[in-house]
Amino acid sequence: MVNLPIREEFQGKSAYGAPQLTVKNQLNTNENPYPPSEA
Repeated sequence: MVNLPIREEFQGKSAYGAPQLTVKNQLNTNENPYPPSEA
């Protein structure tokens, strides 16, 4: 792993993942239940 400079306010913190809920239909983190806008 490469050591990269980290801003002081982020030092000592860890990343988090998307919450895993127990539901009937699950979406991937990048999926959206809505169609694209008509813009």
